[in-house]
Amino acid sequence: MLDGKRIIITGAAQGIGVVMAQSFAAMGAKVTLTDIADPSAAAEKITAAGGGDISVRVRSRRGRNRRGLWRA
Repeated sequence: MLDGKRIIITGAAQGIGVVMAQSFAAMGAKVTLTDIADPSAAAEKITAAGGGDISVRVRSRRGRNRRGLWRA
């Protein structure tokens, strides 16, 4: 359904962000996880459940890091 689409999830280290990322990955989306907290554990959980392409970006208040996110 979402094959080949890129989805960026903010607040993805826990809670509803993780659930959304799992759902989108299960539908074939390429998911980029972002959060102030490190979302690596969430990415591992999604990958272990058979999730697709997962990128991890840690959100920052610095503009250059936010700009880099859009290149993901």
